[in-house]
Amino acid sequence: MSVDPDALERIALTRLPELQGPDGLFHPSAGKHGSPVRSSAIALIGLSRDEEGAAAQGISVGALRTGMLGCLSDPALGVGELGLALWAEARTDGAALGEVLARIQRRMPSRTDRLPLEDLALLVSGSAEAAEIDPGAADMIFADARQGLIERLGPDGVFLDAHHRFGGSLSPVSAQFLALHGLRRGEEEPNAGIRRAAEGLIGLQAEGGAWPGVIDTKRAVGAELYPVLTVNQIALSAIALRGLADQALEPALAWVEGDNPLGFSLVHPEEERIDHGVLPRRRTGSIARGVGRASSRLKRGQRELGSDDLILDPIVTAEDLGWLLEAWAGRTP
Repeated sequence: MSVDPDALERIALTRLPELQGPDGLFHPSAGKHGSPVRSSAIALIGLSRDEEGAAAQGISVGALRTGMLGCLSDPALGVGELGLALWAEARTDGAALGEVLARIQRRMPSRTDRLPLEDLALLVSGSAEAAEIDPGAADMIFADARQGLIERLGPDGVFLDAHHRFGGSLSPVSAQFLALHGLRRGEEEPNAGIRRAAEGLIGLQAEGGAWPGVIDTKRAVGAELYPVLTVNQIALSAIALRGLADQALEPALAWVEGDNPLGFSLVHPEEERIDHGVLPRRRTGSIARGVGRASSRLKRGQRELGSDDLILDPIVTAEDLGWLLEAWAGRTP
């Protein structure tokens, strides 16, 4: 890869302090969906890989953890956000694992097939981290959630989302990366299901190296190519596929380095920043909005968009940077 992992780590550590709120937490960027718990937990997961670097940038991992835990009583939090909090807590102090697990158990539906795919995937990864510290408390949740992921894996290697039972089949591709990462937890060597899921992800990648923002999980195809997000191209894809399908990471990185219709690099090591992604013009909202629009075009397939139809979104998020650290901090190319 032509971008040095050290440079990506440096970008994340440089930009995260700019996004930290006065309360010490990371909040969703303007116009982006999420919650302080989600943004802070993902940042904390990444920062735990380089606490010395975080301290050098004025970020206290301990204070961030305390602030995140203080927000867990919010009744609006879902299982996915609590799974992220569990993952972050297991990576840092670990003293509050029991509290977070209890909150998860109170929010869990009676069956895992009712959880959105991303929530289920985050629960698997969070409980896997917790089980390494306190097996007795987290093993059962991890086993049940991981079995739920296995049951979601379709014959084409694409994970079905919870709403597929009600006729919906559109889902952000980020959930597929997180699901594959969760499926790999607890397995030293890739089994047949893991390999099938990796092949499914590779099959979703467009010819130029971009992963579509919105996919049709039933047909195992891209429903809308855009938005193409930098975090999917160089962070979540690496977290899911590293050591399993490295050949798919090279064209994905080349796409963000300029092999895209805009001809712009989305990674700027000299300026120590990254862009959020490339979005359709006149539709600059979230992937959720993209899912809504994609549903009306599903039968016609993906739109072909040129440079005049696209815009660059430079507003990076704390989530982007947290996943960047999780993917690359302390790594080698």
